[in-house]
Amino acid sequence: FSYEPAFWRNVNKAGKNNVRLIRKLSNDPTLLSDPDPELRDLDLVFIDGEHTYEAARRDVADWGSRVRRDGLILMHDVFARFPGVQKAFGELASDPRLEATWPVKGTVGILRVREPLTPRDGAKLAAE
Repeated sequence: FSYEPAFWRNVNKAGKNNVRLIRKLSNDPTLLSDPDPELRDLDLVFIDGEHTYEAARRDVADWGSRVRRDGLILMHDVFARFPGVQKAFGELASDPRLEATWPVKGTVGILRVREPLTPRDGAKLAAE
């Protein structure tokens, strides 16, 4: 099963033409070190990775610092079935640089970036 057809329908419906879907693991070293400027200043990151606390924190560390002010970090599976993801989201929700919206209907938690995270913050997030 793939969500991709619905994803592209929603992108087209929104009239956006600056969307790039990347089919790689979020921790792929070649992706993380890719110098492409389009991977450095993002409006939105959707994280749906491994469902452990450590992996969720690592994904936000690796990708959260690439999201610009007022951009969004969307985290999938923020609910009790995945306590590691839920714990990571809860900790991030307390960061004053992020404005959190817990899932009300569904399982996607939203983090609005009030103040951009830095790569240094990412290293700290991954280590915590």
